[in-house]
Amino acid sequence: MKFLIIAIDGPSGVGKSTLSSLLADKLGGLYVDTGAMFRCLAWRWQQLDCPEDDDALRNLGLQTRIKMASNQIWCNSTEVTELIRSEQVSALSSQISKFPVIRDIMKQKQRELVEDVRNSGSFSGAVLEGRDIFPNLILFYRHLRKGMPRTVTEVLHRWCLQTMQSWSIQVKWENNRF
Repeated sequence: MKFLIIAIDGPSGVGKSTLSSLLADKLGGLYVDTGAMFRCLAWRWQQLDCPEDDDALRNLGLQTRIKMASNQIWCNSTEVTELIRSEQVSALSSQISKFPVIRDIMKQKQRELVEDVRNSGSFSGAVLEGRDIFPNLILFYRHLRKGMPRTVTEVLHRWCLQTMQSWSIQVKWENNRF
């Protein structure tokens, strides 16, 4: 069976992480928590008190190793699953993700993580958030809006899972990028 890479895209706060996790579980794929990857980098940025210039940020990004396994997240040799969920790290994550050099490095790290998973043969695919990661399939989640009742979001999640199971999903490609 072909290794499938699925990217979920849409605005923040609409349930992309929940849907990504559910899809990965249903398909036997790895859920790549891209937000956690940025939080790892933000946590390390905080630990090292790194300046906000491109060279320092590039070095920070290149020297940070992120691993996801068994619901744990590792940043270099430190297990950071809970540490990166603090309000302070979340705020720093939002701040650091605005730097183009960081976005480019993180995109490459996400690609490397997916390739490692593909080469290991331990998963049937990978489900990520964001469409710049070279997916086979992109689900645009733009019809959801932040603040929608969670029940509406949950109904859409169930619909998407049922549709994926029947392989009759409608995909909207944007700019022919995948």
